[in-house]
Amino acid sequence: MNYPFNKPMLKRVNPMRCMLHPSVVTALNDNSLIVTANARQARFIYREYMENAKREGIEVPSRPRVISYNAWIQTLWDNHTENLKSQREPNIPHQLNERQAQVVWEWVVKRNAEFSDILNQNSAAKASRDAWALSHEWRLDIHEIQHETSRDPQAYKAWEGDFRKICSDNNWVD
Repeated sequence: MNYPFNKPMLKRVNPMRCMLHPSVVTALNDNSLIVTANARQARFIYREYMENAKREGIEVPSRPRVISYNAWIQTLWDNHTENLKSQREPNIPHQLNERQAQVVWEWVVKRNAEFSDILNQNSAAKASRDAWALSHEWRLDIHEIQHETSRDPQAYKAWEGDFRKICSDNNWVD
């Protein structure tokens, strides 16, 4: 008879012989998803885990699931849009890549007559793109800028409003 307890146990990477924290090794042994701060850290954890498995003579049954936060968010977005497509949703938002978003920011900055005297509009667009990203990462309220009297915050506030409207009108997400 072939009972489950007769099956050989899979060998697992020993957490104590690895540079990784034991809880990370245990999670990878259990095929859990590890989300890291960045791609470099994800690569390090993956390589370290695989090198330890090789050194211990262990055959890893599946690729360890280690992914950066940004890649994880992108995967969630891709799954969401695929789900919308399968439901035949007519208005699926389009996610702008970095270059597309930069082009939109450049267009917004160049077409705004109130701040047309800015010398380097491409740099202003890049700085606005960076400010947009930071304001979303930190969940800042753009309306708090209304008390600022200097020119730069006022320019950004105008451009941000235009950028937001263009994205909304075109069903774009950044």
